[in-house]
Amino acid sequence: MKRRKFIIMTVLILFAVGGCSNNNGDVEPTGINESNGKNDEILKISVGGKDYTATHFGEQDLTPFDIGFIKREFWRLENAYDDFKNNALTGDKLPYHNYPAGIETGQVFVIDYTEIDGTVSRKYYRSDGTVWHDGSTVTEEFVLQ
Repeated sequence: MKRRKFIIMTVLILFAVGGCSNNNGDVEPTGINESNGKNDEILKISVGGKDYTATHFGEQDLTPFDIGFIKREFWRLENAYDDFKNNALTGDKLPYHNYPAGIETGQVFVIDYTEIDGTVSRKYYRSDGTVWHDGSTVTEEFVLQ
C-alpha cells in the first residue's frame, strides 16, 4: 500500500508542479525552492557500500499538494552512473522539469521524501535519456542491488 501511495503522490506532483517548455524543448523547473541555503552543498552519501560525493540540488515544499508529504530534497551523486546503469527499473518516472536544476543524461539522483510524521523515504533515479509518452524526458527510479 505504501508503494501505491508513493506512485499516486508522484503523479500528483508531476501534474501540480509542471514546467515551462521553450522552443528548444528544454524545460524550466517551476515550484521549486532553490533558495534554501543548501544549494551546492556537498556531502558523502553511501549507496550499496560505496561512498559518493553528493551535490545538493534543492528541495521542494510539498505541503500545498496535501498528499501526506512535507517536502522532497534532491541530491546528485557524482560519477555514479556507471555503477547503477544496469540496475533494474521500478517503472516510476520523474520528468526532468521536476528537478530544481538542469539534468543531463548519465546522472544519478537521490531524492528524500519527508512525510508529515517525519519519516523519510529515499528513492534513487537515473537519467538514461528516456522520453515519456508525452514527449518529456524523464529520470527513472531504479532498485539497489
